Amino acid sequence: LQVSVFDCVDLVTRARDLMKSTARAHGHQITFEPPERPAHARADFEQSLAILIGLLDNAIRYTPDAATISVSIDHLGSHVLVSVVDTGIGLSPSDLANVGKPYWRATHQPVVQENPGSGLRLYLAEQIARLQGGELIFSGELDKGSTFSFTLPVVDESSEAL
Repeated sequence: LQVSVFDCVDLVTRARDLMKSTARAHGHQITFEPPERPAHARADFEQSLAILIGLLDNAIRYTPDAATISVSIDHLGSHVLVSVVDTGIGLSPSDLANVGKPYWRATHQPVVQENPGSGLRLYLAEQIARLQGGELIFSGELDKGSTFSFTLPVVDESSEAL
């Protein structure tokens, strides 16, 4: 990992810019309202960007066309929480128990079969988040959408020069 201190607003803005055309092809809009407080993380920017792009790509793939996908940044104790919220196929209780396991993919919706994959993206995202001192967090309800988030160690602006 190439750890540095970065502004999570820059992370989200870059990911949104990179995924804008993919989202637009599905009629989606990616919204982001920057937080009031600065959110600086100590992590690997490129690896964190890869996690966020993966979460956005999943939201785009598994959300019906012409929807809004929201990205947010929040403070969660000693971590910054970066979240992607969609109104897609959601997660069943059995999905929630299995998300993040290697090679696992949901099978309850035809849209899953229309989008090929290995079932490794979320597993790898979780491993990268953990290597950086964070974690992958997910929630959702079947047919009502999902929230996929990851945490990164926060930099205390009051005690450290940026």
